[in-house]
Amino acid sequence: MDSIEQDALKYGSDAIIKGAGVVSKLFPEIPMGSFRRGIRRDADELTASLVNIDANKNLSEYDKTIIKCSLYKNLGHIDNLEEIISVAIPLMNDTATGEGVDPDWIDDFQDKAGRCSNPELQKLWAQILAGEINEPSTYPKRLLSVLSTLDKNEAESFKKLCSYSARQYDMKHPDVISPVIYIFMNQDTAQTDTYNDGTLSIDQNESLIEAGLVSANTWNVIHSPVNSMRTLVTSTNMILISNNNTVAIDFTPAHYMFTKAGQALATLCDLGNAQNFKSVLRNNVPPQLSIGVTALGLEPGSQPLTYL
Repeated sequence: MDSIEQDALKYGSDAIIKGAGVVSKLFPEIPMGSFRRGIRRDADELTASLVNIDANKNLSEYDKTIIKCSLYKNLGHIDNLEEIISVAIPLMNDTATGEGVDPDWIDDFQDKAGRCSNPELQKLWAQILAGEINEPSTYPKRLLSVLSTLDKNEAESFKKLCSYSARQYDMKHPDVISPVIYIFMNQDTAQTDTYNDGTLSIDQNESLIEAGLVSANTWNVIHSPVNSMRTLVTSTNMILISNNNTVAIDFTPAHYMFTKAGQALATLCDLGNAQNFKSVLRNNVPPQLSIGVTALGLEPGSQPLTYL
């Protein structure tokens, strides 16, 4: 048993060994050491490289500085990838092989994810990598480009926007994940530049538009025909919006929509988990429409609905 397997067994499972093997196939040029988080490159190896550079009389001081900077950058790039991959491995399915992952996608991921040193954003990169290995073509390359330019504040703003969102759901096809996600926003009366009791702002939304995760759209309409029921889901609840009136009722939940990249990234976030989401939802949906809420995973009628 080699050192990689020994370390993996210490941390708990055959799945980790399998995941490490899959990652080794996808990233053969990255010597992942023991696959443990926090393990850095061999210090002696780095020291030797720097000594060799300094001892090279054919290089000018300027050239030596450039080479050293490049070396440090490459080492940091690999360390970032090690951290991301080590978080991704436990998230991979036992049946994942990585066979269907596009090599161009892997190259793009390696280039862009390697630049990320923020721990919170690294977790997002890890989730994306594991998700793509588990089910190839889940995350578009465009998302990788968007995420590579995202800063911590924008990531937090995006998560907050997701906390006021719900996904369209078809009870006849529960295994089909709809790409349609509605954002629910009510403009505050006291402050015209904020929404949902001051938790969201126009500036935050504009930054997400610039990041490519959200678009401004005035045609984002939810249709409620006569005697119809629309089903939405959050991360924890199923929402039933019913129209028992004699006329159709349409309404606009927000003048913003997720882009395709935003929809893909939203799959990694908790939807509708804001503390005041239910009150925002009730104030957003026309009062003529009834709103029932039940725990996700329970069939409607298996327990009483909570009406908002």
